[in-house]
Amino acid sequence: MKKLRTFLTALVALSLTLSFARAEESVAELNELLNAATGWLQNYQADPQQAIPDVIIQNAEGVMYYKMVGGSFIIGAQSGEGFAMVRDGDGWSPPAFYSLSSGSFGAQVGGSEQTVMLFFMNKEGLKVLSKDGIDWAGTARATGGPSSAGDAQNWSKSNSADIYVYSTSSGLEASAAVKGINSEYDVESNNNYYKTDGLGRQSIFGGSVAMPAAGKAFVEALNRFAESD
Repeated sequence: MKKLRTFLTALVALSLTLSFARAEESVAELNELLNAATGWLQNYQADPQQAIPDVIIQNAEGVMYYKMVGGSFIIGAQSGEGFAMVRDGDGWSPPAFYSLSSGSFGAQVGGSEQTVMLFFMNKEGLKVLSKDGIDWAGTARATGGPSSAGDAQNWSKSNSADIYVYSTSSGLEASAAVKGINSEYDVESNNNYYKTDGLGRQSIFGGSVAMPAAGKAFVEALNRFAESD
């Protein structure tokens, strides 16, 4: 009986150790996602012909980043996460992590690869972050965003799309990036990342958790590109 108790105790300890290791691995992957978004934004803005105008970043009420290959959203090698931030006063909220899925996108693009950044310009656009399982195409008007080299000077809140889409892809135009896509708040990833059980998206968007270092780097890049020349 004593041997059995010792075995069970060791088994429980091993299970807890493995669970902790998986949680730490998940945190590292989510930090990689945030760092990838910062790098992607910096590279995208380096080309003046496609750069996101400062006026779009200045007026955006939310931002989302995700990467997709052949209909699967990934962090690094294998994952299904994107992240979103919303305006919090004069700044940005900590990131909330989402799983994304598509009913028709994979069939349309096959093995194409796409990295996408979305700017939510109003409350209608932000609805896709507020509830799970919403088909983005049926919720908000999304279109490829204006570029710094294009017609950004004609932009105003009154004629804005709900969501502006910026992407680097093979085989698909930017405005098609949201067709058939829906998002789901990833409870497990957010609980692991912030080490808080039962953490809801509104708590994160409301600033109840601290901004992580990788999130700060992304916000610094956003703020830098929001500055007018």
